[in-house]
Parts: sequence; structure tokens; C-alpha cells
Amino acid sequence: MFRVLLFVCGLLLFGCEAPELLPIGGPRPKATVPTNLTAGAARGDGETYYVSTNGDDNASGLAPDAAWGSLDRINGTTFGPGDRILLEGGATFRGNLEIVPERFRGTADRPILIGSSDGRPVEIVSDARPAVQIESVSGLTIERLRLIGNAPSCDGSGFDGAHGINLLYERGQRYAAITLSQIDISGYCVGVVARIARPSRLDGLHLTEVRATDNRAAGIVLLGDEPDPDGSLHLVDVRIVGGRAAGSPGVPRAESGAKFSGSGVFIAMAQGVRVERITVADNGGQNSCIDAGVSGGGTSGIAIDGIDIEIRGAEVIGQRVAPDCPWQGGGITVSGRTLVVERNYTHRNDGPGITIDNAESGRRATVQRNVSLNDARRSSSDGGIRLGGGQGDYQIHHNTVFVARGPALVAQGEASAGIPREVSVRNNLFGVGEGPLLLVDPTSIEAPVFHGNHYFDATDRYLIAWGHEGFEGIARFVEGADQERFGGQILAETGNPHLCGTQIVSFADPDISAIAVAVRPGPGSPLRDTGINLASVQGARLAPTDFSGTTVPAGRGPDRGAIEHPGGLDGC
Repeated sequence: MFRVLLFVCGLLLFGCEAPELLPIGGPRPKATVPTNLTAGAARGDGETYYVSTNGDDNASGLAPDAAWGSLDRINGTTFGPGDRILLEGGATFRGNLEIVPERFRGTADRPILIGSSDGRPVEIVSDARPAVQIESVSGLTIERLRLIGNAPSCDGSGFDGAHGINLLYERGQRYAAITLSQIDISGYCVGVVARIARPSRLDGLHLTEVRATDNRAAGIVLLGDEPDPDGSLHLVDVRIVGGRAAGSPGVPRAESGAKFSGSGVFIAMAQGVRVERITVADNGGQNSCIDAGVSGGGTSGIAIDGIDIEIRGAEVIGQRVAPDCPWQGGGITVSGRTLVVERNYTHRNDGPGITIDNAESGRRATVQRNVSLNDARRSSSDGGIRLGGGQGDYQIHHNTVFVARGPALVAQGEASAGIPREVSVRNNLFGVGEGPLLLVDPTSIEAPVFHGNHYFDATDRYLIAWGHEGFEGIARFVEGADQERFGGQILAETGNPHLCGTQIVSFADPDISAIAVAVRPGPGSPLRDTGINLASVQGARLAPTDFSGTTVPAGRGPDRGAIEHPGGLDGC
């Protein structure tokens, strides 16, 4: 089974001797300037420097008409808290930026800014090195860049080669406040890669509207290190908001340590991760499995391992695996403790739409208000939603899942990964074109609870695979598995859900701009106002809004599935 936590072992390629680290926030030297430059006197905090393609590296850099002329001039200068480095907007520079603590001495509350002089993107065309190399600094904001590479090859690890932005923290200090904003990155091995080696710690790595497209190995890869004995991690407060990670096919015949190959977003051993409103599309397909000696599959579009992880509002489409990969290639995979996967749209992925794939220590996951359409395209056993392993406390509530070939949900694991308890599956809409609706192993998932779900089977067979037993028809499932009933009342519903988008029951997956209406309960829908009131269920964790942002419940009671009818309307 895919285990993100295990995949990162052996990835961190550290160990090179580091130069002496200057104390962050302490006294800083004057700007290093040519000796023949009279303007090179000591400067106060918060200077602004200008760089232009027609500038002069012997100029002061302190005014637009005295701009520097190259990226090398930046690399050879020392900057302090609050300084700004403004490159000519709309211009193209060749070379790379090297940001090291000896010269970049920003602080968390007074970061150094590298950006555009007028808001237009600044293009950097780099050579075989990273376009932006960042090593063990705090207080840095980089914005409005377009990084263009031409990585001739990426080795089997995916690390050796040119990256768009390469962050390396290995000098044993605590660092903070790194922000990357409005940056386009293409043509590299990995668009953005960060590696934090213990005992170093980075608090605050924020990516806003970063678009990593058409990079060979992966889009965004952020890696912490093994936890300390007290369990604390070394990559903390990670945020990815907006942006896109697309078109990274992966490295063929990847080495066994490089399981991020073919992923859009891969984050491992991190704490306090927030991923919101990102589009992850058309990754994978060349991320070989068998040649790597891996008894599993490729990675997912978004794969995150750690503590306190939230993924909201993402779209993951078209994640692929190579022909020799037997499974995975799914939309979203999370593992660890305290996980939230909410209001995401996964569709047309080779593997499951959403996977909770925990090792023995994993616990507490909430998967709610998600839409999964036509996922698990290459699998007959992985489902639109898959969960297993860990200690449990998993809540799978108010999701809409349609797969052309069932099962819609898989709940099974292996004894070595833990037997999860307190697993509840409530108020979901599950639909299949053929095959079983559910595949559940009650010997590896202890006492799961299925209540208030709506089931649709295009063949009208309503098959449920429950351990060694199989049930045909929901009534037999209720009696044989003692599910979907409470106090003598049958809680399940079956049949056509009568959604506004009638094509959904034909297993189409609309564009994200149309999905909120397409999956909404239509006139006469049995989903409307018939869900269980989870607010009355002790310990239930509820989202305040549905998939489309409507406050719930919108009618007399909660609707089943991910999207509520807004109420007050006869139609859609």
C-alpha cells in the first residue's frame, strides 16, 4: 500500500560541509560594492535596489536610472532586513539567483523582497542550475517571476538536475517566513523543491498562486526530515493557496526513494499544512513502478504526509500511472494525524479520488463534501474513496462519488498497518455503473458504521462486498451486515438521485465551473432534506458549508451527498 511516510526515507541528499552560519537578525555588513563606486557607503535599513537589462553593475543600484544590470550583481551583494530588490518588469534576465545567509539577512517581521519594479512578471531564463537557489535563510519574499528552464535530463532520484526554485536547509538553525507568490515555473526537473534536514527547522513556507507546469519529475515537492524523539517535525506551517501543478509525467525507472515522481504536489513529514484552491492536472504516466522495485503504484496528484493537514477546494484531474503500475495514480492521498479533506473535486484519475492511507500511528481523518467522478479508471478494486490503516476516528460524510466500475468506496487494510476503529460513513451519495457499490473488510476495519447513504447502481443489482460475504440488494446488506438501520428504521435510500446534471448518472464528469450545479439535487430528488442530522451525532465534525459554499443545511434538513439544494427553488 502507498505509504508517503516511507517514501521520503533516503531522499534527503544532505551531508555536504556547510560554511559557517552567520546569526540571523544580528549585525550585518555593508553592501558589497565595487571599490571604485563612491555610492557604496553604509546604508540604512530598508533600501530599495533596482536591476534593469540596460543597467550597469558598477552603478549604485539605488535608483531606476542607476540600476544594476545582472543577476550576478544581486548574488554578490549583502542585503538586510526590509530591503527590496526590484527587477525590471517585463524584462528577461539570464542566469540564476543564489540566496545564502551570508548575504541575505532578512527577518520574519522584515523580510527581503525580490520582485518586479512595475508588477509585470520578470522572466528568468536559467542554465543547468536552479533558477533560484535558497539556502538556510529567514525572511524572504519572492514574487512576480516567470522561471524558464530547459533541464536536459533528470536522474532516477529526480533531485539531480535543474529545479526552478531549490530550497535547502541543513545548517542546524531555526528559520522562518519564506513566501513565494505569483511565480510561473516550467522546464525543470521539479518546479519547487524544499529539503529540511534535522536539526534545522523551517517555520512558514507559503506558496501563493505558484504555477509549476510542464516540469519533468514533479510540480511541488516539500520534504521535512524524520521527527525528533519528542515527535516534533522540522517543516512547519506550510501553505499552498491557488496556483497550478500540471504536466509533470515523472521520471522513468525512478529509483526506489523517489516516489514523488509524477506528482503535482508532494509534501512529506510536515506539520500544519494547508492546501487550498489549487488545480493539479495531467501528471504521472511515466512514473515507473516495477523497475523501481516497488510493490505498489505511482503517486497521487496531491500526496501529503504529516500532522495537522487540511486540503480544501482543490481540483485533481487526469493523474496517470505507467502501464507497469498496478494501482494508485489517484487524486488525493493523505496519511498521518488530524487530516481534513474537504470540498475537493477529483475526476478522471487512474486511481482512487481520495485515499486515507495510514500507517499504524495515523489517526483522525475527516473526508467530507468532496465530489469524485470517474476516478479509479484503471482499477477494479480501489474505489472513488479508499481508506485503511492507522488507529481510526475516520469520518466519511456528505461526499458524492460516481465511478463507472465499482466499488465507489473501499474500506480495508492490513494488520501490519493497524486496525482503525470509529469509522463512520454517513450521508454520502455512491453511484456505480457496474460492480459492487462497497468493498469493505470488517476484519481490518473494526465495527464500521454506514448510516444514511444513498446508493445508485445503473445495473440495478446493488452489490455489496462485505468481507467474505456478498450481498445483492440493499435490504440483504442491511440484514446481513447490520448496517444502514437504527432503531428499526432503514436509513439507506436507493435509485436514481435525480441530480440537476442528468449526465452524472451516465458517468460524465463536467468541468469544475459546472460541477456545483450538475451534482446538485434536482426537482423531486430523494436526496433533499433526507440526510441524518449529524449535528445530533456525538463527535461528528461538520463543515459549515457544502461543496459549492452554501451554508448547510439550506432546507428543512441536510441533503445527502456533497451539495445541498439551495432551498426556496422548485428547479435547479
